[in-house]
Amino acid sequence: MIMNYQLMAAGFLPVSIAKENRLEYYEALDTYAARHDLQPFAEMVAALEEQRLDEYLGIVCDMDIKGTEDGPRLQM
Repeated sequence: MIMNYQLMAAGFLPVSIAKENRLEYYEALDTYAARHDLQPFAEMVAALEEQRLDEYLGIVCDMDIKGTEDGPRLQM
C-alpha cells in the first residue's frame, strides 16, 4: 500500500504484485537491501506500471468511438 501511495503521489497508477511474482518482488527488495542496487526493483515496478497502462488503454480503445464534424470523440 505504501508503494502504491508513492506511485500515485508521483502521478502513476497503483500496481498489484501477483502471487506468482512475489518471489521476484522479494528478491528485488533483497537485492536493494544487500547491495543498494535499486535497478531490479525499479524494472519490476516499471513493467507492472506498463501492464497497468496497457489495461487502461485497452479500456479506452474498447469504448465506442463516434465521428463528429469536429473529428472523432469518445462516447461514454
